[in-house]
Amino acid sequence: MIIDPRRNNCIIWFVNKSKRQSIVGTPEECVDRIVKYATKNVMDKGTGKEERLQWCKIRLDVTGSIGKLYADYFREKGIKFDAVKFVTDVV
Repeated sequence: MIIDPRRNNCIIWFVNKSKRQSIVGTPEECVDRIVKYATKNVMDKGTGKEERLQWCKIRLDVTGSIGKLYADYFREKGIKFDAVKFVTDVV
């Protein structure tokens, strides 16, 4: 998924680029919703502890200050992403 962050929403472009979705909310709210979608919890049979796995590759437009804020939130939550510049160059 490719994320184009905005101040009050973000646009998510999916890999096939034929589908996009807009999420309305603050940057932190948008990141929280993306994290719920892009991860799943699984039980480690060896330790019996639940672990969060990221199953979705994320590309984040980090050109503006809002993109950098999204990046900080993703890092705080342990989510890996590739930083890209200008979503229109990728899409």
